Amino acid sequence: MTICCSSIKRFISTVAIFQILWGFLAMILLVTFVGQTKGAWANTFIAASCSAKDIETAISKASTGDIVEVPSGSCTWGETIKIDKEIMLRGAGIDSTNININVRPGILISARANISGFTFRTSGKYVISVQSTASNFRIYDNKFYLTGSGTAIYVGGAYGLIDSNIFELEPSALGSEVIFVRGPENSWLTPNSIGGKDNLFVEDNTFTLSGVGDTGSTQAIDCNANSRVVFRYNNVTNMKFDAHGLWSNTPAHSARHYEVYNNHFYVSPGDGTVVMWRMMEIRGGTGRIFNNICTGMVKWGPDKYPDIRLIEYCDAVTSMPNGNCTNFVCPSDYPMMEQVGRGLNNSLKPLYLWNNTRNGVQIGAHLVDWPSRAAIDYCGFFEASDIIKENRDFYVSDTKPEAIADYTPYPYPHPLRSAGEVPPHPSNLRIR
Repeated sequence: MTICCSSIKRFISTVAIFQILWGFLAMILLVTFVGQTKGAWANTFIAASCSAKDIETAISKASTGDIVEVPSGSCTWGETIKIDKEIMLRGAGIDSTNININVRPGILISARANISGFTFRTSGKYVISVQSTASNFRIYDNKFYLTGSGTAIYVGGAYGLIDSNIFELEPSALGSEVIFVRGPENSWLTPNSIGGKDNLFVEDNTFTLSGVGDTGSTQAIDCNANSRVVFRYNNVTNMKFDAHGLWSNTPAHSARHYEVYNNHFYVSPGDGTVVMWRMMEIRGGTGRIFNNICTGMVKWGPDKYPDIRLIEYCDAVTSMPNGNCTNFVCPSDYPMMEQVGRGLNNSLKPLYLWNNTRNGVQIGAHLVDWPSRAAIDYCGFFEASDIIKENRDFYVSDTKPEAIADYTPYPYPHPLRSAGEVPPHPSNLRIR
């Protein structure tokens, strides 16, 4: 069989063209894929200044998928900036775009949005308020500076991500609830989302309260009514993690569930001059608490170290609606509604704690009564140990319990951290 040279050349040429076309097609597919997975941010609108008015003007021009850039500078906001579209609001960076919040809230988010690149300062105000319609929001790479008791971020019923922020509190901010969370209204009527995506994720943040005598009332995060929270990989100094119970909330519900892991809690200085009552305070709901480290001297009273406190105090008359317990199951009738270790339809769903340490020593959970608040009421007196029992309502171990062997934490870092990436700040854009 004879093959002429021209035929071979034509064949080679055809293969080469095919390879070029295939490579070009592959490149298109790759770009499309990256655009889909990393978030295809479209147009950029630059605010004339960091004033609320100029930012609102830029937001009004933006559409879904656009970026609103805020230049460096220092401004005071006396009116709320409203974000009701899926956009990125981006400052020039921490300590470059500085905003003093003089209104509550400074930013109101009612649609999926990203906020980054600001330094916010406030005393007694909400900096950012996230509504239930804003799920999959992301707040990251900001600094929040609280000079008085207040809240940096309020989340009301939305799921999303708060990551890589710095929260700094002066001693005058004692008693702050830095992040305050409420969950969806039907949270206690639907199956749990432990290990899943439908939660509020708070990860890789730094919380610091400057040293004061007694820091026990200051909360890095307050998991309030119906909340579903994952609190992980955070550094927390002189503050606590808090999950509220049914008695103290409006609407009247406990935190639904929480996953708290791989956090580092510090007491600074760790010489006993700073008194931090507890690393965590758990008053209701269920969850997973593991691999947390506490460093420093944590004390409550002269010789007690309740690093993780479990509480049930429905006996506090002054804390009950209408001053009584008539709307609650009496303590003698275990279980209490939405107490520690309860889940869907108030069924038994134990809280699991493992491998939590203080200064290198394994710690468990402490049951705490509130005798100073107890009063003779419709429910009478009771001890926490009558209501919350180890190896029934909660379990403590050094390693992950076999009973929840199928539990797997949600992927870390959170996928929104890559899906929401945007290009770097442009250096050649001008305001016209």
